[in-house]
Amino acid sequence: MLVRYALVEGVHETELSPVYLINIALPSGKIFEAVNVVVGANLQKNEALIGMSIINQGDFAVTNVNNKTTMSYRSPSVCRINFKTEYEKALQEEKECHRKQNKATRKTQKKRKRRKPAGR
Repeated sequence: MLVRYALVEGVHETELSPVYLINIALPSGKIFEAVNVVVGANLQKNEALIGMSIINQGDFAVTNVNNKTTMSYRSPSVCRINFKTEYEKALQEEKECHRKQNKATRKTQKKRKRRKPAGR
């Protein structure tokens, strides 16, 4: 439903744009009711910019694994996301894995030394 017009300041110009009152439904089933949205000149069909009025009601994360960018959003928030902590945990697990591999390698090398015939 069209509710008004608003001046929207962009990088290059200011324009008068329509403001609609809509409901936004996420694939998770979460619905945001009575959200004011402004029609943007540079958006393509079926595109939208989601603002902080929605983002701050949940958790939003962007990842880029193997050059594939993924955006995730959940609402309500479930727990704190801390990539630094996850990174440090992964590093610690990697160090532990290397330590175990090195220990196994040393054990194998000791066995090989014991098996060598005398006089060689």
